[in-house]
Amino acid sequence: MPEVQFQPLIPLPATGCRLATDGKEAIFAFGYDPEVNGHAVFRLLSGFAGWKRLFVASERITDVCFDGATLSVAAGRTIHRLRPGDQGSLEGFSHPGGDFTGVACSRGSGLFFSTARGMPPWSSPDPTGHRSRRGTRYYP
Repeated sequence: MPEVQFQPLIPLPATGCRLATDGKEAIFAFGYDPEVNGHAVFRLLSGFAGWKRLFVASERITDVCFDGATLSVAAGRTIHRLRPGDQGSLEGFSHPGGDFTGVACSRGSGLFFSTARGMPPWSSPDPTGHRSRRGTRYYP
């Protein structure tokens, strides 16, 4: 197999960066940002012109997803939801029993998330209007 030399188009914006996409055009990076002494989410600018910082959290960000309109950020026991271009978090919710380990979303299905310890055994739908099953919870 031939060896290919890669030339980076743009450096990653944070330490320990992880990447996410909406499956279309948006590319997100998240990790520790020494400039703000916290954990941040960035969006790649058009034409590889750089990274725009969208959100900063004091806790480690474990996952992000973007449904084309709303960015969901899992950090510790909180999921923050924001729309790129707005200032700050639009809304969020917390889990009292453990940190969030993952999020996935789409416009048609809503937001799904998981924790390492699972979720409390709420009925479906639970009193807050959410549905849950075996550690994964759906937020419409």
